[in-house]
Amino acid sequence: MIVVKNRNKSNYLCAMEALDKRMVLPDDEIQHLLNMQKGFEGEVLFDSLLENHLELDALILNDLLFTEKGSTFQVDSMILTGDKILLFEVKNYEGNFQFNSHHFLTFSGKEIGNPLNKLDETSIKMRQLLCKWNISFPFESTLIFVNPTFTLYNTPTVSPIIFPTQIRDHFSRMSRHKLPLSKKHYHLADKLINEHQSESAFQRKLPIYTYDSLKKGYGAPIVPHRIYASLSGLVPVLLAVTIVL
Repeated sequence: MIVVKNRNKSNYLCAMEALDKRMVLPDDEIQHLLNMQKGFEGEVLFDSLLENHLELDALILNDLLFTEKGSTFQVDSMILTGDKILLFEVKNYEGNFQFNSHHFLTFSGKEIGNPLNKLDETSIKMRQLLCKWNISFPFESTLIFVNPTFTLYNTPTVSPIIFPTQIRDHFSRMSRHKLPLSKKHYHLADKLINEHQSESAFQRKLPIYTYDSLKKGYGAPIVPHRIYASLSGLVPVLLAVTIVL
């Protein structure tokens, strides 16, 4: 198993974490930051599970961002094996939920979007992209929940969902298919990396701030310059954060 593209925090998440240490964020921005951090933690946990339980000749690509027909979409993880392309949508939900075709419902009555719908949209766009590139490998997409406290009730009998208790067995079954990789797989991996976009043009904007509103001192770590140098929209913010350290 070769990790061709590693997983890193996005420029936007790094900027939000830097600002959080230097100013009081609005409540909605704090919640947005917490959701991003939790999502990233789940993806890192997925990477660890993959490393520990998948024994297979495969190429791993994480955090891919593409645009197809004017629409931007993200792929959490893609695995190229000898016989197919596997796309994973990773979720770090915790607690008890009830399944509905349009949404998930918590026991307290809160509704959240059904991530299967997002998986379907991402899969369709990815298939279109592969078709445009004349890639004919079989393609599968899976929604995987990594948090061990997560439970989903009323799940359809047949669905592309992997629950926390099924992860080890799922990767073990994948490991039994030991077809070797070919040059086509490596060429596809190169193509995916070349077509990957570093940031979305539709990225949510950072909170409004002024230089004087940023907290001074040595409490916050410096954000490495290489992370944000190529993202013009974030440079002023992160430069300001660096200056006041």
